[in-house]
Amino acid sequence: MRIFHNVRQYSQEYDRLKLGIPTSSNFHKIITPHGKRSRQWREYACLLIAERILQRKIEFYRSPAMERGVIVEAEAADWYEFDHDVTVQPVGFITDDEHTVGCSPDRLVGDDGLLEIKAPLPHTQVDYWLSGAVNERFWPQLQGQLYVSQRRWVDLLCWHDVLPKIVMRVEPDAAFIKALDRELQSFNFLYRACHGKDPRYQRGAGPPRTIGIEGGVPSEPGDCPVTANPIIARRHSPDPLSGEDRAGHF
Repeated sequence: MRIFHNVRQYSQEYDRLKLGIPTSSNFHKIITPHGKRSRQWREYACLLIAERILQRKIEFYRSPAMERGVIVEAEAADWYEFDHDVTVQPVGFITDDEHTVGCSPDRLVGDDGLLEIKAPLPHTQVDYWLSGAVNERFWPQLQGQLYVSQRRWVDLLCWHDVLPKIVMRVEPDAAFIKALDRELQSFNFLYRACHGKDPRYQRGAGPPRTIGIEGGVPSEPGDCPVTANPIIARRHSPDPLSGEDRAGHF
């Protein structure tokens, strides 16, 4: 079951919904376009844990193309709606019913589709125009949107107000979706093991002990703090973010 949250993107409500969960725009940090585990896997898990502990969004640099995409989104969506003779509607944030993953495509298209808008720099737009193919760096995001929303297709619109506009349709790639599901299951298992509310209930946990942390820093290497208060941690456990999943996911 998927939940469509009616919030305005980039609002405080939107940021709260995204806080500390993996989202499709960052799935490339979990899985590569070729279905392999990303080298950014551990760093991304640590980022989400930090957001949960701090209870705030951690900001990063936004490129000019990303900023431009936000500015022209409404104009690009209107053009797409007119050119394709379809009805689109804004969407805030989509999650599974357990709120373990999410995505925020730019528009819903009818009952089956999604619209994702990019506004690349002029030379990049020309490159997309000449190649006529979806750049592989968008693959985890687009397949991730289909995975989370359970819709049948997503149209990628590369928009420029002067240069030719490009629309490319992407449908679910069964093999990639299977690999993505596997990696997300592993990611969430280990992420939750590190950030679980009570590690005494974690599978394979050793005898619990109470440790203190100061300023959010673990007392000992390998301890994963949950709050700035004393917490329960596992004894002599391997690094939960080492990528070794004892559940046998990979």
